[in-house]
Amino acid sequence: LNHYIDNPKKYSLVELCLQVSNNKEEIYHQIPHFIFPILGIFTLTIPRLLCLLCNHRNIFEKIIEEINNEDLYNLKYLRKCILETVRLNNPVISMFRTLEKDFNFDNKYFFKKGTEFLILTNPVLREKEYFDKPNEFLPERWNESMEDSYYFISFSQGPQKCPGKELVIFLVQSFIFNFIKFN
Repeated sequence: LNHYIDNPKKYSLVELCLQVSNNKEEIYHQIPHFIFPILGIFTLTIPRLLCLLCNHRNIFEKIIEEINNEDLYNLKYLRKCILETVRLNNPVISMFRTLEKDFNFDNKYFFKKGTEFLILTNPVLREKEYFDKPNEFLPERWNESMEDSYYFISFSQGPQKCPGKELVIFLVQSFIFNFIKFN
């Protein structure tokens, strides 16, 4: 790893990191955060999405129609399917967070600065109070507001939101697009 940090390949994620920071030790520690999520996309998220699509023919047909009529960068319904897949089967099962300031949640719950939380993501992502029919595959539930809400924590929210969220979605879209378009 040190060799590639000292001699990054052009256009690589390491080269992009070096454009932002000269702290080579920090970059060294960030590299696993590139590798493991990308591995998870191909071993977990894509197979789960394909299984869901195969079990929901009407949704799969909408995806096929969208792919046949749109380019890779305008697949809004496929994006909704990806978001719904990671909501139902989130590969990140827990997060730890410490509040940096007092926090009010839904005007019901109040927490003081410094409060530490263990957040079990999958129960939150299937909470009946926030998701209608929480155990069903319903891509139509997604809109920009829903995606940015604190109830959708598949990629976390706030200052510790996953910086790779859009890359993950794009890689899954690219795979599905090419899988359908060229088969």
